[in-house]
Amino acid sequence: MKININIKHIGSDKNAVDKVLFYFDQIPSTVGELITIITEKCVNDHNERASKTEPEPMTEEYLRDMESVGRFTFGLDYNGNLQDRSDAIKNAFQCYEDGLFRIFLNDEELGSLSDSIKLCEDDDLTFIRLTMLSGRVW
Repeated sequence: MKININIKHIGSDKNAVDKVLFYFDQIPSTVGELITIITEKCVNDHNERASKTEPEPMTEEYLRDMESVGRFTFGLDYNGNLQDRSDAIKNAFQCYEDGLFRIFLNDEELGSLSDSIKLCEDDDLTFIRLTMLSGRVW
């Protein structure tokens, strides 16, 4: 099954959101399973990148993105630390329960981790990270 995940384009001055295709091997039935599957995929991708030693060729689009961000990277993880899958999933659950990010399925906000969901082909998922600002008024 494939769905679209809406991702803000890195370093973009304008509010450009791109749809990225995401393929599921198994279909999640709850919000918790959805977070687990996506977190596992992200951890696997990170660990794969961390183990690379050769940079990939740069495209024109990548160069434009890096220019707008103001720095150039070569896609290598010089630290080389691999992430633990179970710790990442625990952290993602805690962040979701604490309200640090929200998930929308076709413009409808998803509820608690145990709430059931019904994903269909070509659905749109949007993850919104909420930024908490603190300060003082003088």
